[in-house]
Amino acid sequence: MKTFLAFALLLLCAAGCGSSGGTAATAGGARSEAAPPEETSRPKEPSEAPTAAAPGSWASLRAAAGTAAERLLIPHGPPPEKVVVRQLRAGKGPGLKKGNGFRANYMSFDYLTGRRVEMDWEGESVLFHYLYGSTVKAWTAGLKGVRSGGLRELIAPSSWVYGNGPRVYLVKVTEIKR
Repeated sequence: MKTFLAFALLLLCAAGCGSSGGTAATAGGARSEAAPPEETSRPKEPSEAPTAAAPGSWASLRAAAGTAAERLLIPHGPPPEKVVVRQLRAGKGPGLKKGNGFRANYMSFDYLTGRRVEMDWEGESVLFHYLYGSTVKAWTAGLKGVRSGGLRELIAPSSWVYGNGPRVYLVKVTEIKR
């Protein structure tokens, strides 16, 4: 009997959740330098395209970007189809190219919720090798030419980040090794 009641409650909730609430604004997504559209708080029906977290939920991203926060693209609306790159701070020295090693601190955020997923922001930076196919596809495209000290925001679709859902990365390159 408990199983039947739980199942009935689940069906009732599922039927009622998609019938109320507003609609998401759509002003172009995160495909360009322009601000993407906002999201509603209601659960998404399977036929709807996913939208990102409300702009106010990105406090961790803004805090990590520090003085560069005003340059961030705060994602909302449908995820982009390709990686969107935003240089928040220029670095110095030669740019990153194929075959270089580099050290970086980074954070990643779930595009749909705004919650931090990964963090290696404080302390010693992590060593990576910039070879096509050796880092996440979004990093290969988004970090090309970055200089030591550079800070970039990358907004990437799920297919560019291991298929675990769209992500927003904040990457601070601390050193480039030739």
